[in-house]
Amino acid sequence: MRAQNGGMVRILAALAMLVVPAGCTPGPSEPPSPYLTAALGADGPGTAPGPGIYPLVPATHAHVQLSCPLIPAVHYDPAAIDPESVAGAYVCTTRPYADAPDGTPQIEEFVDRVADADLPGLLETYAAADAPRTDEPCELSLHDPLVVWLHHGDERITPVYAPQDPCGFPTAEAVATYSGLELHRVLVAREKMKV
Repeated sequence: MRAQNGGMVRILAALAMLVVPAGCTPGPSEPPSPYLTAALGADGPGTAPGPGIYPLVPATHAHVQLSCPLIPAVHYDPAAIDPESVAGAYVCTTRPYADAPDGTPQIEEFVDRVADADLPGLLETYAAADAPRTDEPCELSLHDPLVVWLHHGDERITPVYAPQDPCGFPTAEAVATYSGLELHRVLVAREKMKV
């Protein structure tokens, strides 16, 4: 009995040596799926994972990130993302969830799809160039960058921020466009805050 088990172990070890190197060889270089970009906040839920432009309190739940991956937002460039290729746009927002049943601080996260009729105006507004930065004093406050996640091309997702004024805040036109979007709720998720 013992000899048979020893023989079996040697056979399995030999097979493993054949299989492991095959699994370690690099395969063709494929871009990562945009749906596999879930990133944790640097300091837990509701925090950005690192430098870049993110909402003030980003949605970090893995299910939310299927529509709004936590990657830095860029300025919308119609030459890089053809407006005709944009299949949809999403807005992901958060708010404190004070009614947590167990009393722990939580964050509530929302995914809203932008109405298709609002897409052309949104893209036109967000395509405006950022204003040159001023050397004059600016208001000392935080303004949400009004990030919208564009779904385009071959299942790609690109977060874009609103055009910025000379102080780096969203322009009045961008604020008006963003505030006037017709949104349709797709998902609500909750996460416990890091304490």
